[in-house]
Amino acid sequence: MAKRPSNRDAERTEDKIRELPLVALRETVIFPEMIVPLQVGREKSVAALNAAVEAGSAIALVTQRQADQEEISSPSELYEVGTLAKIAQVVQLQDGTVRAIVQGQTRIRVHGFSQTSPFLRARIEELVETTPTDVELQALMRSVQAQVEQYVQAGAPVPPEAAVAAKNITEPGLLADMTAYSPDMTTEQRQELLETVDIVERLKLVSSFLARQIEILELKGKIQSEVKSEMDKTQREYILREQLKAIQRELGEDDPQQAEVNELRE
Repeated sequence: MAKRPSNRDAERTEDKIRELPLVALRETVIFPEMIVPLQVGREKSVAALNAAVEAGSAIALVTQRQADQEEISSPSELYEVGTLAKIAQVVQLQDGTVRAIVQGQTRIRVHGFSQTSPFLRARIEELVETTPTDVELQALMRSVQAQVEQYVQAGAPVPPEAAVAAKNITEPGLLADMTAYSPDMTTEQRQELLETVDIVERLKLVSSFLARQIEILELKGKIQSEVKSEMDKTQREYILREQLKAIQRELGEDDPQQAEVNELRE
């Protein structure tokens, strides 16, 4: 006879769940350890930030699926995985909006809303990362660090210091997450990276992204070089033609009467 499923796992998950004010983000994905300025204007988001500040609590930052959606009333309108963040600073602006400095702490999963007014309060669970210590992980880290260096050298729109920073990172999860700073990464790609809790799979995802971007940048560089070479050739031909015209003018060859005289002499 099959053993009836136990409720222990569900109870353990329930024990890990707590409630926090939630801010829905538009086309922005915050990662653990990331420190970013956040400008909030929607009434519920402002109220959520203020509630978190008053309670001295962290805040849940979760990206919404449709960036142009104004009101969020259901968890299905948000991605399931977001980030728990600490509020470092809050400034109330005269136009009613709030500017905050937040620092990502850990990945979280949203299990639902406990309230939707006057602000969103979510039931969240912190996602625990486990870091393996096998050879594959070390190989992946070195590969990604080398790819970051190649990405920068190929002309990526990131500071040159990014390659040095990547080399100095010893924590594999952080190394993978730092790729989210790349402007080449879309919101959907950042969200996929955030939702990839398994560190080995996350590094593989990052490695695939970097390989693709390096290929694009190298192809772009090749095309630009070919275009420049063709432009240089065209410019040289133009200069030679102009020089020839100048010589002809000096010799009077561009004067119709002089050309007729030259023909008669011949």
